[in-house]
Amino acid sequence: MLRWILMLLVAGAVVLAGFVMLAIKSSAELSYQEAGGTEYNWQGAYTYCEAEGGRLPSVLELTGLLYRGALSNQQTDYWSRTGMFGYAFGANTKSKILSFDRFSDIDHVVCVRD
Repeated sequence: MLRWILMLLVAGAVVLAGFVMLAIKSSAELSYQEAGGTEYNWQGAYTYCEAEGGRLPSVLELTGLLYRGALSNQQTDYWSRTGMFGYAFGANTKSKILSFDRFSDIDHVVCVRD
């Protein structure tokens, strides 16, 4: 039983490492711009990025920006465009993990362009 648990943990770590590497590669060619210290709810963030001529990053692109160290506001969450049922994925710069926040929450914004 312990052997199976260890195998699952190793497999999970390999999958996670692959996801992070893919995320870093997917964000490498993006140009990005932060909204400074201003925070928005999800709809406000979406509208802000459109007005700036960009878009919110996908959760994969946002993860890449997070692990490349490209997000300047530390110990906070950033929005992604990947959302459903009134919630959207984000990235937490303090814990370096994904978050899942309500659209009404207030988080930081980074806009991307291809």
